[in-house]
Amino acid sequence: MNKSDFKTEIKNYLIITVASFILALGVVGFFAPNGIITGGTAGLSLLLHYITPYSIGTLIAAVNFPLLIIGWKYLGNMFAIRTVLTILIISIFIDFLNEVINLKPFVLDMPLASIFGGIFIGIGLALVIKGNSSAGGSTIIARIIASKTEIKPGTVILVIDSLIILSSLFIFDDTARVLWSIVSIYITSKI
Repeated sequence: MNKSDFKTEIKNYLIITVASFILALGVVGFFAPNGIITGGTAGLSLLLHYITPYSIGTLIAAVNFPLLIIGWKYLGNMFAIRTVLTILIISIFIDFLNEVINLKPFVLDMPLASIFGGIFIGIGLALVIKGNSSAGGSTIIARIIASKTEIKPGTVILVIDSLIILSSLFIFDDTARVLWSIVSIYITSKI
């Protein structure tokens, strides 16, 4: 690795670290205390958190790592390594903020939490992409399916997010909470 590539990698990891912290703030400060779900494996992890005793960060790592192993060859080595580190950093930040610091919710209001949580998650994901990485999960599945079929990655992600939101109907007996989760996913995608 030459000096220029090394500087680029350091820059990528700095961006990924900042992005992971912003994502963790969105999850811990807005989504988790208001029972709002996001898309992808983070949304699945939040759902599992509400019905199991496991921490959100632990579940994010547990849900993503099998997908990473399956998708490693589709990601390429450096992208896969950055993605593994991104998932680890996000998981650590979420559990640190939630379990160690016991960060208080930024707001206990579903509309505001869905809007601002969506903004935080959107900014975090945009920065993860800028750091030439992925937050894992549905992106990996989308890349694999797109490489084997003519289905676009965006369609796969939409189907996965929809299934996660529909699943939340069985966990929350609150349609409004589910609808606000859809609003948060829309805001995240627009950011």
